Amino acid sequence: MACMPTHPFLRMPLHLLSLVLSQLDSTPSLASAIFSHSSFYAAFYEDRDRIIRAILRRQISPEIEPYAFAAYLAATTLGRSDPEEISEFLYQHVARVFERGASTEATSVEDLVGKSGPINLSRANTLSRTHTIVNYFTRGFIRDTRTLASKELGLKLEGTAAASSDEVFRINRAIYRYLLYCNLFRQPYDKYVNRAGSPLRFYFFRLFAPWVNEQLACVHDYFERVLSQAFDQVAAHDVKWGYMSIGWRSVAERNEYKQGYLLRGLEFLYHLDRADTYNKRLEILGDNPPRTQYMLGNIFRNHGSTNGLRVDYRHFWRQIDVVKRNGKRWIDCNWPSNGPDVHGSGPFRMWRASHEDCWHEDVTFHSDHAWLRRCGYVFWDFPQALMTENQLKEFLSRGIRKAWLDHFRRNDGELKRKMRRSRKERAEIYKRGGRGYWSEGDLSQIVWTEGAPS
Repeated sequence: MACMPTHPFLRMPLHLLSLVLSQLDSTPSLASAIFSHSSFYAAFYEDRDRIIRAILRRQISPEIEPYAFAAYLAATTLGRSDPEEISEFLYQHVARVFERGASTEATSVEDLVGKSGPINLSRANTLSRTHTIVNYFTRGFIRDTRTLASKELGLKLEGTAAASSDEVFRINRAIYRYLLYCNLFRQPYDKYVNRAGSPLRFYFFRLFAPWVNEQLACVHDYFERVLSQAFDQVAAHDVKWGYMSIGWRSVAERNEYKQGYLLRGLEFLYHLDRADTYNKRLEILGDNPPRTQYMLGNIFRNHGSTNGLRVDYRHFWRQIDVVKRNGKRWIDCNWPSNGPDVHGSGPFRMWRASHEDCWHEDVTFHSDHAWLRRCGYVFWDFPQALMTENQLKEFLSRGIRKAWLDHFRRNDGELKRKMRRSRKERAEIYKRGGRGYWSEGDLSQIVWTEGAPS
């Protein structure tokens, strides 16, 4: 039997094949390639370290490196058993890096995997996989919000089909900050969040302007929508969850179970988002839902709203347009970590217009702005010429009206009564030994531990 001829591409010299491999977008893609043919395998091991470094440099931009670095270290090196340890970590890897651009330790991805000598393959794979998930949710966030902002609320964006590099950076940054929070304070250590409240306020939130923290709030709401697709289905049908009286209509700080799941981080949400059946979703969620009061839904209220322990926001609004002697705006000097979100940027203008009449505790995560966050309103570029002040105010007022309509729908009396009846019926089934999937008027999928009752 004649052998299949080798494709000319695979007869290329190994150093050329290694150049091809170095152009891949992630280490998971690299793994697929090197195990697809012995030629790729040989090329990889001839120039392994250079290939991996090239992929990481292309995948994780220098602007986003400090965030990826901090999130990785929080997940892998921090014991989280002592609030003082959390405080020191935030100072070293968040405050010093983002406020003064200095740190006593390494701050780049290459520092983690090795700038010279043998590369740390495990670290490289973790960093690459994490960024792949960050990009997965970045694309999802853009699909979920950008078109909605343009069509539903009439926000005029430049090029509604694709996000700009600044917009992608903002979303990447917010997702990495979300991941950093989860890695620092996920269960079972969330009881230390209150004790570590001061460093949270000073280092986690203070270094970023309120409109940049509002971007984090937008991402929190997006992940809650990702979670709710699976959570709401299981909470409405699983017998044990009904017995535990788990509600699904409330959101944010009013639903400690959803907050508990959100604290599990990106990897968990990634697998849950890709689960397309009830049984797969139940398997990932499990039958013992976590709960917490210390996810971002609550923490924004206590720690995320002000720039420091005490802020006179009347003074803040007076200072917001002040130009200092060095030619920089007061707010740009006060928050050097804003990146592209300086005075006059789209996110700044949108945040300012929507919050000028708010109390200082509401400058992030305001309940009236839920629909604005649903549209990712503080992420998008839109030059001032595209939108007059009156058009901007009309956009904001439409968003607030929709937020109130959503609030009334979630609190509809008949829907709440239906939820309570469902939980009561499932609780009775559970007490009689029933388990599994419940549907109103249909008990055919219930599994009885001691035989079906007569």
